[in-house]
Amino acid sequence: MLEKIKKDMQKALKERDKTTLSTLRLLLAEVHNEELRLRRELTEEEIWTLIQRGIKRRKESIEQFDKGGRQDLVDKEEGEAAVLKKYLPPPLSEKELAKIVADIIAELEVKEKKEMGKVMREVMERYKGRVEGSMAQRVVLSKLK
Repeated sequence: MLEKIKKDMQKALKERDKTTLSTLRLLLAEVHNEELRLRRELTEEEIWTLIQRGIKRRKESIEQFDKGGRQDLVDKEEGEAAVLKKYLPPPLSEKELAKIVADIIAELEVKEKKEMGKVMREVMERYKGRVEGSMAQRVVLSKLK
């Protein structure tokens, strides 16, 4: 994963693609800092978590810049988020997630809505990087009603 990011960064450098270059440089710096903090190399799942965090930060920035009428910054953040999304595994569809949630509910023998946390924790842990928390929450709630 890191090798692909580094190769893509070199390609962006040659093509003078400033958005991709700056986004990947920032991502590599975040990976490096996290590795220093943990004193070990990151797994692919942990890199996906960093990427998702970056996408989430950009979505929040987009909302704020949109409220402030700064379309130029909205476009910049959207471009960076698009670059980061290329490095995530394909997300689960809502239909796939519904089947997975039903299986996990049966496996954990969850009957009540108040036990939703168990199901959410299991879904998010097993499918880290492939499912968005808000979609998982919506599906879990619908299955537990």
